[in-house]
Amino acid sequence: MTDQGNEKKGLFYKVECREDALKLTKDTANVWYIISVINVVFYSMSKVPAEFYVFPALWVLMATGVRLLHSRVAAVLLLVAALWSCYATFTMATSGGGASNIEGILWSIAMLWASVRAIEATFLLTGQFAEPDQHR
Repeated sequence: MTDQGNEKKGLFYKVECREDALKLTKDTANVWYIISVINVVFYSMSKVPAEFYVFPALWVLMATGVRLLHSRVAAVLLLVAALWSCYATFTMATSGGGASNIEGILWSIAMLWASVRAIEATFLLTGQFAEPDQHR
């Protein structure tokens, strides 16, 4: 018998059962935690205004909602944040605003992919892989 846990790497596996969906919520939340920490470090090194620190804080809150509560709303809000980041990055890249590097574009795509996978996992956890009601 093959250990399927070793075959499921990162955010690129098919969700086949409840355990896969639970693992995916943890993995996507971890991606957003890492993104938030890196943004805080970047902001502190770049001396950006304090208002910018709100975004990573909100991302951590939404990722925690995905991880602990399996919240579909939090997953959709992460998608909105990722879409906004993609829009801002591509707009700056095409207008010559200094963010024309490939790292910013790849970073935005990673945010988008993590949020899409979070939506998939949370919807599966509340739908197809929902636990039976134990209060019956």
